[in-house]
Amino acid sequence: MVKNWKKYLAANKRIVYLFIYLLPLLTISCRQRQYHHTAIDQTASSVHSADTISRAVAELPTHKQLPVPAGFSEIAPADTSFILDLRYASDNNFVKTRLYDCPRCILKTEVADRLRKANELFRKKKLKLVLLDCYRPHSVQEKLWNAKPDPHFVMRPWKGSLHTRAIAVDVTLADQDGNYLDMGSEFDEFSKKSYYLSKEINDNARANRYLLRSIMRQAGFTGIRTEWWHFQYGLAANNQLQKYEWECD
Repeated sequence: MVKNWKKYLAANKRIVYLFIYLLPLLTISCRQRQYHHTAIDQTASSVHSADTISRAVAELPTHKQLPVPAGFSEIAPADTSFILDLRYASDNNFVKTRLYDCPRCILKTEVADRLRKANELFRKKKLKLVLLDCYRPHSVQEKLWNAKPDPHFVMRPWKGSLHTRAIAVDVTLADQDGNYLDMGSEFDEFSKKSYYLSKEINDNARANRYLLRSIMRQAGFTGIRTEWWHFQYGLAANNQLQKYEWECD
């Protein structure tokens, strides 16, 4: 019996060596896959329920698919790969007043294309972008400044915001069920908790901010120091202020 086993090993030693070599690699691969899924589950802890978001979106006014100026593109509500939670189209904002007659996310075409690219990267992680604000008409920028004349958080209207140039977006993240990830502070919370590197937030919120910014950077966007939600593509000097006011039903 022993002799037969030794003969088998001698005849098939390549197969045995290959099995011994591959076994540790298979074990490591399984462990890495398990860690990846655990990290995603931990990151996607949320502060808003899907039902709450669905009700809020359903209450917003609607608009027809109206044309936009040349060089601009719209991410329409029908595009369910995003969540449109445009805060200034409701009273869920720091001025507690609806400033847009209807929710429309309009951007320079190259910015909208980059935003779609970012969202595709997030979707690979089973997440999606929530759009909080996009292009902002000059008239709305004036109202925001009148309500909060603080240049750390609101750009002076006469200088012009990157939003009024249609090259900036305000965003956060949600999981596939529409639950918002914890970012440590609310959108437009004017405090140091909203600073990207704030020390007043927990580790989970810090990790979510890092994830948001790192992938937005991969898509070509840059963030700012005082608002974790704000991202821009391009420079103010290369983009004129826009006076476009969109139509609604």
